[in-house]
Amino acid sequence: MPFGALPYLAALIVWTAISVGSVIAAVPVLRRDWGLAATAAILPAVLMMVAYAYFVGVLGLLSVLLFRHAGKRPILGGLCLAAISVKPQFAALFGLVLVCAGH
Repeated sequence: MPFGALPYLAALIVWTAISVGSVIAAVPVLRRDWGLAATAAILPAVLMMVAYAYFVGVLGLLSVLLFRHAGKRPILGGLCLAAISVKPQFAALFGLVLVCAGH
């Protein structure tokens, strides 16, 4: 909704920056390598995400945070799972995986 208040080009730039920034931020959560994070920003999948203005980068970051911190930070994991529920099939699958893993 906040993007609706912005002019189209500004909203597109902010949306794209958030999406690509989420991809870049997800890599160091798994491995502390900023070169790998920069490389992730130019992968073909990320370029397609940008071309179609899809929000999979944000979902990816939430997924990485969820699985990485579910055991030791359950509130963060729960918030990430709640945010992922915008795609109910992902939330159901991830919730089932976490329950089966004992979290």
